[in-house]
Amino acid sequence: DLADFYGDERRIGKTLGTDLASGKVTLPLQVLLARLPAGERAALTEEICGRQPVQMATRLRQMAEFDVFPTVTAAVHEEITTAKAALSRWPREQPTPLLLQLCEVLEAQVAGLQVKSGS
Repeated sequence: DLADFYGDERRIGKTLGTDLASGKVTLPLQVLLARLPAGERAALTEEICGRQPVQMATRLRQMAEFDVFPTVTAAVHEEITTAKAALSRWPREQPTPLLLQLCEVLEAQVAGLQVKSGS
């Protein structure tokens, strides 16, 4: 979800902002909606519903202003920590090492976005 706003288009293989343009209400958008003043929340809702063109530059500025990136990354890290704790109960199960590797991949992806965001 973060990659759609903070990723590198060449690296992720898709145009940024496509989740918003297609009406997907992802965690970054949920956080932004919760933090925006009523008028701006209504404008963003119109964009999500496809009734107004997406204002990507405005949404990125607002995400920086309302600390969306750190909030979402904290949620991602919390989920990864929970997953690792759950997996620790089954260290000998065949999928456990692969799922732990997936946790590491997700952590690396978020860290890469964090460096790129610069805000």
